[in-house]
Amino acid sequence: MSGARQTAAALVVLTLAGCMPADVPPPASAAITAPVAWRDGATGSATIDPHWWDAFNDPKLTGLIERALARNTDVLSAAARVQEAQATIRLARSAALPTLDAVGGGQRQRTLGGTGAAAASTALQPEVQLNWQVDLFGRLSRLTDAARLRYVASQADRDAAALAVSAEVAQAYIGLLALDAQLLVSEQTVTSRAEALRLAADQARVGYTSQFELTQAESEYEAVQQSIPQLRFAIQAQENALSRLTGDLPGAIVRGRNLRDFSLPAVPVTLPSDLLRRRPDIASAELAVAAGDATLASDRAAFLPQVAISAALGQLFVNALDYDPVTVWSLGGSVLAPIFAAAG
Repeated sequence: MSGARQTAAALVVLTLAGCMPADVPPPASAAITAPVAWRDGATGSATIDPHWWDAFNDPKLTGLIERALARNTDVLSAAARVQEAQATIRLARSAALPTLDAVGGGQRQRTLGGTGAAAASTALQPEVQLNWQVDLFGRLSRLTDAARLRYVASQADRDAAALAVSAEVAQAYIGLLALDAQLLVSEQTVTSRAEALRLAADQARVGYTSQFELTQAESEYEAVQQSIPQLRFAIQAQENALSRLTGDLPGAIVRGRNLRDFSLPAVPVTLPSDLLRRRPDIASAELAVAAGDATLASDRAAFLPQVAISAALGQLFVNALDYDPVTVWSLGGSVLAPIFAAAG
């Protein structure tokens, strides 16, 4: 009779397991065939320094980027999300571990005895309880894998935010140096145009040139002269924008080098696939897809029976604490098999 019951229980478990959604494999069109060789023949596996802005060899630029990374709200929010994801890993991992609880219960009651006399009794029962959900089908481990992948994805999001901020600061700083160079060229041009205007005025006064050539020299001088206030205004606006990026009040920006002496780093020779692999936004998207797959596998395992084990050990004190206590214990297990869950 016991063998028949075991067979029936096994059939019930198999029937419930059949309600689990099928694991559909990816379509053949999703497969990627890597090329044997690239058309341009690019080879190399050069690494990129995380502090790539140091290659410009400008301490002022380095200081601006470091201040921007330390104060930018987007970067700080991304770093906080990394800590949140790290805490989620610990929470998901703890779900697969046993839990140990201390429980204390007490009761005092007054009842009537068989003789009609009232009697009072006191009962105290401290005990320790152990509960453990057995990860039989890998549901909890899949949740831990998903949390770990989301944690790495949050790190990629933080790197993407830091890369965007540092690149924007570097671009703004180089643009500021370019405006300085334009202003210097314009001031030098004003000096040369002023000398040309003086020569044209002297030649026109003695009748060596016509009035048209004098007017042309005056217009060229005035055109360059008018560009200087515009460049100075553009430099001031660029400095204010750079100050906002670094979290400072609008003000002047100290330059480390001029555009002529600015050193450009060498471009590393890498494969196109390596370049895509280094992009943190692509890495974050890839990790998000992997985390979604792990979550889907955990949801599929939720259709299977869930096994839990519980145990308790304690002592029972009745009427007096110095009374010889009675040791009480319990040991049990349960199987939860989902049958029907409505989806709204």
